[in-house]
Amino acid sequence: MPLPLLPPLPFGVGASPQCWASLAGIQGCVVEIITSYTTGRIGVISPACCIAITNIQSDCWPKLFPLNPLFPAGLKTFCAAPPLLRPSITSKLEPQLKKEQIGITQCWSSVRNITGCVAQIVEAFSSAKTDDIGPACCKAIISTIDNKCWVKMFPFNPFFGPILVHLLLDVAKQELYMRETVGYLPSEFIRRLP
Repeated sequence: MPLPLLPPLPFGVGASPQCWASLAGIQGCVVEIITSYTTGRIGVISPACCIAITNIQSDCWPKLFPLNPLFPAGLKTFCAAPPLLRPSITSKLEPQLKKEQIGITQCWSSVRNITGCVAQIVEAFSSAKTDDIGPACCKAIISTIDNKCWVKMFPFNPFFGPILVHLLLDVAKQELYMRETVGYLPSEFIRRLP
């Protein structure tokens, strides 16, 4: 059964769409920022994404990352530096950022070992589509990530996690109903056709 689209989600706490506008046109930039934020690895940010980051207004940063003021400062420092200096900046900043990421890492740990699950969650966040979330990832999302973790994992949109869980629970309930009343899901019926 295909999963529904996520409804339009509000941007970060108090952040307007303009805060994300410079990132929107750069392929993969949002994913790079989320990866950097969740791993404490600032060196994953590409030069194109860095240009977009330097265009974000300074009053947007505390709204996008209200729980971690060190991260935006590190991101801006890294991206404002000439490319040749970025490796030395990375080696100085990443240990500090990784200390900040311990709670975030613990939240992601329940889905990190499921092949592709982190990417599926990030894709659902960036595309507002849930179709690509596999069964194992779906089960982990529903059963292991609590609301406190979702806020740490996506501080720029604290509503994302609860809405995603709600949608996935609805689909799971529909699939259970189909299995109990018909005996199989529509997708299983199609596979059974000659």
